[in-house]
Amino acid sequence: MKGRHIFIFLIALVYSQTLFAAGDDDTTRAIKKVIENLKSKGNNILPTMIPTLNFIIKEYKVDLDIETQKKGIIQNAFGDEKIFLHALDTSLKSAQSQLDNLSGTDKVIATAVYCDCYGLPAGFFGDINGMMYEGSYPLTHAAMALKILNIQSCKYDTVAYKRELAAIAPKLENLINVEGPSSTLGIEGIAMLYTIGYGQLVKKEWIDKIIATQMPNGTWSGNERSTIFGLWALLEAKRHQTIKP
Repeated sequence: MKGRHIFIFLIALVYSQTLFAAGDDDTTRAIKKVIENLKSKGNNILPTMIPTLNFIIKEYKVDLDIETQKKGIIQNAFGDEKIFLHALDTSLKSAQSQLDNLSGTDKVIATAVYCDCYGLPAGFFGDINGMMYEGSYPLTHAAMALKILNIQSCKYDTVAYKRELAAIAPKLENLINVEGPSSTLGIEGIAMLYTIGYGQLVKKEWIDKIIATQMPNGTWSGNERSTIFGLWALLEAKRHQTIKP
């Protein structure tokens, strides 16, 4: 009987290790569900999120092919849409005058995207500061614009850069607490906190909430923006060894 019990225990152990293999935790399962959802969409992912998704795929080696949709976007874009294609292909370049015709958040993001071509205007970090105090999406986009400077390998005032990051981080933390970690703004804020180097501010309960509110189809409220930023946040959570309890 003793030998039989040991045999049953070994079978159970092997079985449990198969179900919960290394890395196959809640975060990993949630990531897989997002990827499967995006794969099911084929070439019909929200076009405005393709540049963000393109970065995520390259940065985290995600098994997702969006090349056909990227080509379609590049071929069919018109007007201001064309300006932002530089984020997908640096060989595509709009004139400085076209950037100057933009305003608000779009202009700041476009300026960051083209910093490898035109550098940064004197008032760039002042604009970032203004967006930061607006809160909501301007705040998360201010963080994103600073991240883009790194992605584009641009030259910038490192003192001003670090100053703005340090000011943005607690505001993102407050935004997440106010809006809730599983809201569209909350999810975006968490992804940005990680991405700008302040992942230590992310609480475990936030990640748990994101996972708990994921829908069976892998999305958050069926919102593609939330879903793609949710993927970004979870990939960063997985990358980090520890998060704030």
